[in-house]
Amino acid sequence: MTTMRGKGIFYYACYNRLNNKSCNQENLRADKVDEFLLNEIKKAFNENVLNDLKEKLEKELNQHLKQIEEERKALQQALNKINRKIDNIVDAIAEGIIDKETAKLKMQTLKEEKRELEDRLHTLKHIKTVKVQIDIEEIRQAIEYFLSKSETKRVRNLLKQLISKITYDEKVFEIEYNLSVAFHKN
Repeated sequence: MTTMRGKGIFYYACYNRLNNKSCNQENLRADKVDEFLLNEIKKAFNENVLNDLKEKLEKELNQHLKQIEEERKALQQALNKINRKIDNIVDAIAEGIIDKETAKLKMQTLKEEKRELEDRLHTLKHIKTVKVQIDIEEIRQAIEYFLSKSETKRVRNLLKQLISKITYDEKVFEIEYNLSVAFHKN
């Protein structure tokens, strides 16, 4: 089926019927079908699905926070290494091992690297690395809020992602869900 507009109202109409009239399926009001589908989606997000979603979200978020912490440690180690190199250059100048011009060029390079590392480290320090725990009721409320408050185009886009197939035959809907999308889209 495809959408069409008639008398200011959107309908879902059989594509074949629109092109060659080989189908006698009646047009369905898009607003009524969308409302029905939204209610069915809300039912699909039962306790088991929400628990699964919660576990996957927590795992993914905690993994991301772990990567941030690992990056922080690596940046700190790199910063310590650069500081040691700067100290070594200062010592080499003091002992007359290296000339001032060569030392100046190396110092500029090291200070630039140090500044970049410090900037990145400063950014990461503002990200809290506490263990993430998600409340199922918050997920449910977020889904219901999105489904009820979002613009029609965004809701239909979500429906397209969450529903892999709808069969409509003689006033009976059969819906096949694609709930794995929710876990892969972050």
